[in-house]
Amino acid sequence: MIKSSSPEANIWSGSFYCGSQLDDPWERCDSKNRRPVSTKYEIPLCQALDRAQQLSMCVEISSDIVGGSPRIYGTRIPVHMVINAVEEYGSVEGALRAYGCLSERQVRDALQFAAHVLEQPE
Repeated sequence: MIKSSSPEANIWSGSFYCGSQLDDPWERCDSKNRRPVSTKYEIPLCQALDRAQQLSMCVEISSDIVGGSPRIYGTRIPVHMVINAVEEYGSVEGALRAYGCLSERQVRDALQFAAHVLEQPE
């Protein structure tokens, strides 16, 4: 294992090294396992979902439909399946081919919903 001499690249065999002076969230890591840890958010998940739903008009959450999973409004297609389709086919257009009943706006709104959930402030 060779440690880089550059402080920007404190890496041991491709994994993160806990010792750099840089102010980067990936720099914070569990010293025992030498793995990066995420920022600790203070917002409950249900509150993050509610905020994201308010910003994403095509996404709905109903406890009695699809087990309460966020879904595309008027359908039983969960947001996570739309995101999986974008990942699988590599584009919004691919997801539209997989889910012919959805519009481009619905697919983009599902992606935006997920981004809103993940970007909640502390």
